Amino acid sequence: PEWGRAYDLEGNSMYTGVAQQKNGLGKSCLIIGIYFAWYYFLEKKENFKWLSKDNIINYGLIIMLLWLLYMSHSATSLACFIVALGLILSGRLNTFRRKPDIILPLLIFGALTLFLMEYFINISDMIIRMLGRNPTLTSRTDVWATLTKYAGTPLIGTGYMSFWSGERLAILWREIGGTIIQAHNGYLEQYLNLGIIGLGFIIIIILNGLRNVHQQFSNNFSTTMFRLTIIVVAILYNYTEAAFYGINNIWILLLLAVMVHPSSSKPVIYDTRSP
Repeated sequence: PEWGRAYDLEGNSMYTGVAQQKNGLGKSCLIIGIYFAWYYFLEKKENFKWLSKDNIINYGLIIMLLWLLYMSHSATSLACFIVALGLILSGRLNTFRRKPDIILPLLIFGALTLFLMEYFINISDMIIRMLGRNPTLTSRTDVWATLTKYAGTPLIGTGYMSFWSGERLAILWREIGGTIIQAHNGYLEQYLNLGIIGLGFIIIIILNGLRNVHQQFSNNFSTTMFRLTIIVVAILYNYTEAAFYGINNIWILLLLAVMVHPSSSKPVIYDTRSP
């Protein structure tokens, strides 16, 4: 096959770049794009020089990044990047900088509003169609319905990384008509492998991370806003991709984002005297 391209089950060409499949390329562009957006719109908000040598090089990388994101046709990564860009740009508002404690409540209010809009007017269909996808999320919803039929014990699932194995895997491949090895939904993936307990752990990690971020806005606004963006992107990304396990960049970044970081106002003092 041609380097940088792969083909789906229907024979359609997909641009993969340096990744193994198009969504992997989209994910790489998403992560790098979030960094550049944060760096230029928040971290370097002050003392910015348009024509410095480093910036000129970065401009070329950003153009290439946007082109690759377009070529990947990864709707999940594109939607997450738009949300991330919106969050980062909101961090430039003086209102949020003066009163950072209102950011998380507003975010929660926005999430609840979207939930109600989904319940009453099914807004997700409108957004999905705007991204050029059908309401089945490229047949993901059909796959989810099939997978839930083979779920194990609701409380503990089938066991850690055990769902996609053995005779069950062969049966699923026959029913689905493809050789997939993940649920394309991080929350469902956790439920299938670790049940309600595993899903509960993910929810606790996210809620604890949001609490930590909320408490640290006054220490370093720019860095904390970056951490909040990563958490929100991870929540959204796992709606159509499973990224809450293994060596996955989204999962690793989420774990780093939810950690408690030492306050910059309390420097560590080392005793350098000889014993």
